[in-house]
Amino acid sequence: MDLRGAVALVTGGNGGLGQRICHALAKEGVRIAVMYAQSRDQAEGVASELASSYQTDAAAFACDITDGAAVERLVGDVTGRFGRLDILVNDAAYNKSIPFTDLEDLTLELCSFCPRLPETRGDDHGALDTSLDTLANYPRHRRRR
Repeated sequence: MDLRGAVALVTGGNGGLGQRICHALAKEGVRIAVMYAQSRDQAEGVASELASSYQTDAAAFACDITDGAAVERLVGDVTGRFGRLDILVNDAAYNKSIPFTDLEDLTLELCSFCPRLPETRGDDHGALDTSLDTLANYPRHRRRR
Protein backbone atom coordinates (compact mmCIF):
# COMPACT_ATOMS: atom_id res chain seq x y z
CA MET A 1 0.00 0.00 0.00
CA ASP A 2 1.43 3.37 -1.00
CA LEU A 3 0.86 5.92 1.76
CA ARG A 4 3.03 8.72 0.36
CA GLY A 5 1.30 12.07 0.69
CA ALA A 6 -1.46 10.81 2.98
CA VAL A 7 -2.19 12.79 6.14
CA ALA A 8 -2.39 11.10 9.54
CA LEU A 9 -3.68 12.54 12.79
CA VAL A 10 -2.10 10.68 15.70
CA THR A 11 -3.73 11.50 19.05
CA GLY A 12 -1.19 11.14 21.82
CA GLY A 13 1.52 11.25 19.16
CA ASN A 14 3.98 12.97 21.45
CA GLY A 15 4.77 10.01 23.68
CA GLY A 16 5.39 6.29 23.89
CA LEU A 17 3.49 4.19 21.38
CA GLY A 18 2.02 7.24 19.62
CA GLN A 19 5.48 8.62 18.90
CA ARG A 20 6.59 5.28 17.45
CA ILE A 21 3.49 5.20 15.26
CA CYS A 22 4.30 8.72 14.01
CA HIS A 23 7.81 7.58 13.04
CA ALA A 24 6.54 4.46 11.27
CA LEU A 25 4.01 6.47 9.24
CA ALA A 26 6.47 9.28 8.45
CA LYS A 27 8.97 6.69 7.19
CA GLU A 28 6.31 5.72 4.62
CA GLY A 29 5.96 9.34 3.45
CA VAL A 30 2.85 10.18 5.46
CA ARG A 31 2.40 13.78 6.62
CA ILE A 32 1.79 13.81 10.37
CA ALA A 33 -0.43 15.83 12.71
CA VAL A 34 0.92 15.14 16.21
CA MET A 35 -1.91 15.77 18.69
CA TYR A 36 -1.15 16.47 22.33
CA ALA A 37 -3.14 17.52 25.38
CA GLN A 38 -0.47 19.01 27.64
CA SER A 39 3.11 18.51 26.43
CA ARG A 40 3.48 21.13 23.71
CA ASP A 41 7.28 21.18 23.70
CA GLN A 42 7.45 17.40 23.43
CA ALA A 43 4.90 17.31 20.57
CA GLU A 44 6.69 20.08 18.68
CA GLY A 45 9.95 18.18 19.18
CA VAL A 46 8.41 15.04 17.70
CA ALA A 47 7.05 17.00 14.72
CA SER A 48 10.45 18.61 14.13
CA GLU A 49 12.23 15.25 14.35
CA LEU A 50 9.78 13.68 11.89
CA ALA A 51 10.25 16.52 9.41
CA SER A 52 14.04 16.38 9.54
CA SER A 53 14.41 12.59 9.68
CA TYR A 54 11.93 11.70 6.94
CA GLN A 55 11.63 14.92 4.90
CA THR A 56 7.89 14.96 5.51
CA ASP A 57 5.51 17.65 6.69
CA ALA A 58 4.64 17.40 10.38
CA ALA A 59 3.05 19.74 12.91
CA ALA A 60 1.83 19.67 16.52
CA PHE A 61 -1.80 20.36 17.46
CA ALA A 62 -3.31 20.80 20.93
CA CYS A 63 -6.68 19.29 21.81
CA ASP A 64 -8.70 18.19 24.82
CA ILE A 65 -10.52 15.22 23.32
CA THR A 66 -13.18 15.36 26.02
CA ASP A 67 -14.34 18.73 24.66
CA GLY A 68 -16.54 18.34 21.57
CA ALA A 69 -15.92 21.89 20.36
CA ALA A 70 -12.15 21.38 20.69
CA VAL A 71 -12.41 18.20 18.62
CA GLU A 72 -14.28 20.10 15.90
CA ARG A 73 -11.57 22.79 15.91
CA LEU A 74 -8.82 20.15 15.76
CA VAL A 75 -10.30 18.50 12.68
CA GLY A 76 -10.67 21.92 11.06
CA ASP A 77 -7.13 22.94 11.98
CA VAL A 78 -5.61 19.70 10.67
CA THR A 79 -7.53 19.79 7.38
CA GLY A 80 -6.76 23.51 7.08
CA ARG A 81 -3.04 22.89 7.54
CA PHE A 82 -2.72 19.76 5.41
CA GLY A 83 -5.73 20.03 3.08
CA ARG A 84 -7.12 16.62 4.03
CA LEU A 85 -7.20 13.87 6.64
CA ASP A 86 -6.73 10.25 5.56
CA ILE A 87 -5.60 8.30 8.60
CA LEU A 88 -6.62 8.59 12.23
CA VAL A 89 -4.73 6.84 15.01
CA ASN A 90 -6.36 7.19 18.43
CA ASP A 91 -3.61 6.69 20.95
CA ALA A 92 -4.42 9.44 23.44
CA ALA A 93 -4.36 7.99 26.94
CA TYR A 94 -7.54 7.80 28.95
CA ASN A 95 -6.52 7.34 32.56
CA LYS A 96 -9.75 7.95 34.42
CA SER A 97 -10.01 5.05 36.86
CA ILE A 98 -13.56 3.83 36.36
CA PRO A 99 -14.89 0.60 34.87
CA PHE A 100 -14.74 0.70 31.08
CA THR A 101 -18.42 -0.23 30.90
CA ASP A 102 -19.28 2.93 32.85
CA LEU A 103 -17.66 5.34 30.38
CA GLU A 104 -20.11 7.77 28.91
CA ASP A 105 -20.98 7.28 25.25
CA LEU A 106 -19.86 10.84 24.50
CA THR A 107 -16.42 10.20 25.98
CA LEU A 108 -15.90 7.15 23.78
CA GLU A 109 -17.27 8.95 20.74
CA LEU A 110 -14.92 11.90 21.21
CA CYS A 111 -11.97 9.59 21.77
CA SER A 112 -12.68 7.63 18.61
CA PHE A 113 -13.49 10.45 16.17
CA CYS A 114 -15.28 7.72 14.18
CA PRO A 115 -17.99 9.95 12.75
CA ARG A 116 -15.50 12.60 11.61
CA LEU A 117 -13.05 10.80 9.34
CA PRO A 118 -15.12 10.22 6.17
CA GLU A 119 -16.70 13.65 6.48
CA THR A 120 -13.34 15.41 6.50
CA ARG A 121 -12.33 13.75 3.25
CA GLY A 122 -15.60 14.07 1.40
CA ASP A 123 -15.48 10.39 0.42
CA ASP A 124 -15.70 6.97 1.98
CA HIS A 125 -11.98 6.13 2.17
CA GLY A 126 -9.65 6.34 5.12
CA ALA A 127 -8.16 4.40 7.99
CA LEU A 128 -8.84 4.37 11.71
CA ASP A 129 -6.86 2.71 14.49
CA THR A 130 -7.77 2.97 18.16
CA SER A 131 -5.56 1.92 21.05
CA LEU A 132 -7.05 1.07 24.42
CA ASP A 133 -3.74 -0.17 25.79
CA THR A 134 -3.89 2.11 28.83
CA LEU A 135 -6.71 -0.09 30.14
CA ALA A 136 -4.24 -2.96 30.45
CA ASN A 137 -2.97 -1.29 33.62
CA TYR A 138 -6.34 -1.83 35.29
CA PRO A 139 -6.89 -5.56 35.91
CA ARG A 140 -10.62 -5.17 36.56
CA HIS A 141 -11.06 -3.99 32.96
CA ARG A 142 -9.79 -7.34 31.70
CA ARG A 143 -12.62 -9.30 33.29
CA ARG A 144 -15.91 -9.52 31.53
CA ARG A 145 -18.62 -7.91 33.62
